[in-house]
Amino acid sequence: MNNKTPKPTIEKDGYEVIPTKELSHAIGDRNAPAFDPDLLARAEKALEDLSGEFAGWMKEETAKLAGCYQSLLAGNLPDEEAIDAFYRSAHDLRGEAATFGVPLAGDVAASICGIVEASRENNEELPVALIGHHVDAIRAIVREEPVAGNDTADELVAQLRRIGDEFLAALAERHVMPDDAELSQAS
Repeated sequence: MNNKTPKPTIEKDGYEVIPTKELSHAIGDRNAPAFDPDLLARAEKALEDLSGEFAGWMKEETAKLAGCYQSLLAGNLPDEEAIDAFYRSAHDLRGEAATFGVPLAGDVAASICGIVEASRENNEELPVALIGHHVDAIRAIVREEPVAGNDTADELVAQLRRIGDEFLAALAERHVMPDDAELSQAS
């Protein structure tokens, strides 16, 4: 029999979001000798107190991503260093966006990460224009703070995801290794 209490969630932008002030779902057996309900209450209070800072932090992370993108374009750093800095910034945003209340920005950042990873794995140049559209989308999403079900924001993210997926599919197609039957026909 499963006695676990379901995680508290809210619906935002089509995602289930665990409210940051609700840490109780992370606690296993509340009857265990090591469980300290006061510690849980203090942690939830600390998160609630910090939540007012989330919008500012998200804007800082977005500015950092845009700065890394500009450095990538300007060639201020050697290519690999610029790509690493840009990727790390996108990766951070991907992980933080939902916590900071902007899950759509996280989706776009995840797309950036996938494009950078696939480009590197296949020794391809980064599609800087495509990545630039992603960066612009994140900036717009963070600036406008779209509410759940915002058709414009949802459509923007869906289009970027589709274009990113098309890029990844084309990249994979160019780098498909021939199977044994194709190799034997070629000889």
